[in-house]
Parts: sequence; structure tokens; C-alpha cells
Amino acid sequence: MIKFEQLMYEAQISSHRDQKFSIKIEIDTNPPEGANLKTNIVNKYFLVSFLSYDIHSLFAGKLHALLSRKYTKGRDYFDLVWYLSRWKNITPNISLLQNALKQTGWRGEMPSADTWRDFLCKTVKELDWHDVENDVRNFLENPSDMDIFTKNNVLNLIRGEN
Repeated sequence: MIKFEQLMYEAQISSHRDQKFSIKIEIDTNPPEGANLKTNIVNKYFLVSFLSYDIHSLFAGKLHALLSRKYTKGRDYFDLVWYLSRWKNITPNISLLQNALKQTGWRGEMPSADTWRDFLCKTVKELDWHDVENDVRNFLENPSDMDIFTKNNVLNLIRGEN
């Protein structure tokens, strides 16, 4: 974790002098095969270039977490809503998703381009939604977002109905 003190204030992003900007760096020393990479160049406050997964590979990583995590992490479902509401026709990088699932010991049928939504719906339906809400609530800037973040709305987004 790298923390920059006063950077947000000095870049005039925040009016709070004591607000910190933190970057968490995670290195996967054994990433699954199949990711598509892209180079991003950003010139908002200063010029920077970075290599990242494309949006379909990032989405596959999120689906992997949702389908294989042994505990409920509500923030993953909030991220899912972000993906599905921002890119209505998003599809996961199926090759990366399947390789990630194999790597973490997935048993049974693999999600495909035609069935990944069914796998997600099944996962969401089996959740105790109160656990999801309790985790997410602490991270929201606007508490009224919880009015929209409902199990039914999430299922509708997964099915492509919103």
C-alpha cells in the first residue's frame, strides 16, 4: 500500500489538506492464462501510462471472485452493479474466467459465453442479501444508494433487464 499525503489537495482534487491518496498494489505471481492487455495513457493532472487488463478481462476477474469466493463480500456485488449498469452489453473474457476457475479448483460445468449470466443469477439467489448490504453500507458515500442496491435489481441487471 502506497499512501501520498496532501497529493489530492495539491492537485486541487480535494479541498481537504489532510486527505490521503492511497494505491494498493497486488502482484499475481501465477496469473491465469487468457487475459487481454492494453496500454492506457492518461493526461488529466500529469502524464502517466500503465498496462492493464481490458474491460472484458477485468470483468472476468470480478466474475471469478463472485463465483469462487468462499465468503460473501458485498463489495463484489456492488462492483458487479457498476460493470453491468455502465456497460449494458458487457461480456466476460470467457477464456480467462474458465482458466481462473480451473486454477482455483472449480468443480463441475464451466460458465460459457451463453451461460455466465445463469451462473451469476444462481449465486445471487442463494445469498443472504443482508450480508451483502451490511458489507456495502459502510463504503457508500450516499446512503440512499442502498435503496437501489437490491437483490431484485441486481438480478435484473444480470439478466439484462435494466
